[in-house]
Amino acid sequence: MYQLNEFITRIHGSLISSPGVQTITGISIDTRTIKPGDCFFAIRGAHFDGHSFLDEAYKKGASASVVDHASWSKRVKHDDAEYVTRMRQLPNVIVVHDTIQSLGLLASSIREGFGGICVGITGSCGKTTTKEYVSLVLGTRYTVMSNCGNYNNAIGLPLTLLNVTEAHKALVCEMGAAQQGDIAYLSHILKPTVGIITNVHPAHLETFKTLENVYRTKLELAEYLDSINGTLIINGDDEKLIREARKYHVSLITVGRSAHCDFVLTNTECTDRKITFVVNSKYTFTINTIAHFNVYNALAALALADFCQISFTTLTGIFTHYEELNGRFKIYGKDTLIIDDTYNANPFSFSQSLQAFRKIKVQRKKIVVCGDMLELGPDSKKFHRELGKELIDAGANVVVALGDLTAETIKAIEESNADIRCVNCENNKAAIDFLKSELVQGDAVLLKGSRGMKLEEIAGAL
Repeated sequence: MYQLNEFITRIHGSLISSPGVQTITGISIDTRTIKPGDCFFAIRGAHFDGHSFLDEAYKKGASASVVDHASWSKRVKHDDAEYVTRMRQLPNVIVVHDTIQSLGLLASSIREGFGGICVGITGSCGKTTTKEYVSLVLGTRYTVMSNCGNYNNAIGLPLTLLNVTEAHKALVCEMGAAQQGDIAYLSHILKPTVGIITNVHPAHLETFKTLENVYRTKLELAEYLDSINGTLIINGDDEKLIREARKYHVSLITVGRSAHCDFVLTNTECTDRKITFVVNSKYTFTINTIAHFNVYNALAALALADFCQISFTTLTGIFTHYEELNGRFKIYGKDTLIIDDTYNANPFSFSQSLQAFRKIKVQRKKIVVCGDMLELGPDSKKFHRELGKELIDAGANVVVALGDLTAETIKAIEESNADIRCVNCENNKAAIDFLKSELVQGDAVLLKGSRGMKLEEIAGAL
């Protein structure tokens, strides 16, 4: 709950209409879910502009609205008297420079009043699973707030912070990046006291251009932690990441297989859709997946638990209470397996997924549904050709390709004279029709591609 004048100050706004009620009870960016008393932030997105829904917001009981200066000044400049008059008649219309930035300012002010442990997580892969594992281990001691799903950007992260209450003693948020500067911006909103960088690999190269820039962006978290003498947990098997992280004044904690790591993965065993792993030759844990890459995510969570002085002996069996999230190598079925890894894809995550798929024993054949890996820039074709070689190594019997770029994947397979049946499908419906006619008892199907390919539609149909 916010008092109007205080709220306007927090978001650096100006009231341009007559004042209405003096209390704001909540925040909304979506008129479909707005509640009476909420302040509606008019956000400009790729497909919708919140400024077009102001009337609807007020009809549903909005107590105030926040609009950007560009929208307001444009109407004033063009002498749109009708619009200006209508806006001034609405209660509590607040103009700001940028509505997304003002949402961040509000969230940042909320964070300043939070005195518990605050964890920021970034990386090319594994952010959400690591966030869930961290929340699980911290939950043994604290009341935890974490961002829902992948609320990890300049809108989702602030919305998470706005839900923090006095009852919460730990805050765990993942931070995503589509361009340089994103992690720095989110770090200044979240103000983490400890950070985790899961890994660094080629992703979003259309905007980042080079892997070097991906490293720089992830290390923006280290730069923020440097300013507060914070703690950073990283993948200790990545020598470049270690080398770069040591340039910052942070307490560095490393996890991985390398003997020099603080928390060393000393043994793993995969049985019955579970992986049992040993840390520092002493502590044994189990996760409910055969996807080995999730062991590193669990290891990072355990490192954080140790940092918070939570004894490993109290965490025995902690991960067995957790079921993998939809779209993240989640296995359905018994005799015929549908493996839904559709959430997203880049070259590293696809490679890791195929390594896990290779270990699955099937009675009949292995089918991989491949969607394009998007936003990889000039090297997209090269990455997709390399994927073809990895599909061969993974023991795929049938490859179903969707998208333009996977044509390179099929070429690589065919040029290798591999004994793999390749099927190109024009769209998801065609893939569903093919798979429904192809699948027999004893098959296993892995589905993976970038978010934009919407392969979860196929997984759902199966």
